[in-house]
Amino acid sequence: MSWLNGIRAKSISVLLFNAGGCTGCARQFQTALLLDSGRGITLTGNPRHADVLFVAGCINDMSADYLKQLYKKMSSPKAVVAAGACACEGSLFRREGNGVNPLEEILPVDACVRGCTPGMDEMLETVINVVEDGYKECENGRDHDKELE
Repeated sequence: MSWLNGIRAKSISVLLFNAGGCTGCARQFQTALLLDSGRGITLTGNPRHADVLFVAGCINDMSADYLKQLYKKMSSPKAVVAAGACACEGSLFRREGNGVNPLEEILPVDACVRGCTPGMDEMLETVINVVEDGYKECENGRDHDKELE
């Protein structure tokens, strides 16, 4: 059985990390999972079981260190998705001087779901596409596990 068929045979496990802010993106994603549970995406609280790290909210220096630890604990192949304007660009809070960073400066991001608050379907489709792309890279012999700086 190939890697891609292996992931299709089970559900996609997502570790949802809400870094703070309005929590709109995290709530929207959780609601999407409740309303459309037929896509085979489940939430997990254990990074070792996660296929995707889904990050929403404003990332400060303290949460950046914790995110790096979570990323290192995830098994390969793994993917990272930034959701919302806060995680993708730092949004309004970047000007506050509190060390708010976009996720791309902290972890290797595979996809960004832009918007404040992005649509439910867009978030679910992004997670599915990122997992499929990651497993295709593994099948082609590329090492998907990116090292942190």
